Amino acid sequence: MKTLKLLIILISLPFCTACNNDDDNGLGPDPTGNVGFEGKWYLININGGFAGYNHDFEKGLITWTFNESEKKIVVVNNNPADVYDALGMGTYDYEYILADSQSCDSTLNITQANNEVLYNFGCHKIEDTTLTFSQIEVDGFKITLVR
Repeated sequence: MKTLKLLIILISLPFCTACNNDDDNGLGPDPTGNVGFEGKWYLININGGFAGYNHDFEKGLITWTFNESEKKIVVVNNNPADVYDALGMGTYDYEYILADSQSCDSTLNITQANNEVLYNFGCHKIEDTTLTFSQIEVDGFKITLVR
């Protein structure tokens, strides 16, 4: 009888453990189902544009911290150089917009308090610890951040 009880417990044990999908590194989903932005990111490169701009930044020189519940980005920009670095120091509102393009699920807009769009960063993509925003297809910039 003890053997039967032990056998039943051993067989049922795999069904009692919870499954969890921790492949997203704790980033959480955005409204489009993509992995979210929550947390601190380091700007490491901006390239593109009509003139072929390409500039690398030292990791930690410029940080973007996303707060998804408040839809805010806090930018700490310690870049002393006079080069394009996307956003100056400050706190910005942002929103997801479903894209009307087949090559992009959603875009990210930086907005003012009245929801006026200040800047459209284009399509976003998160792979592992890299976040990119791209407007390359319209001679815009590709902005690369890492964790």
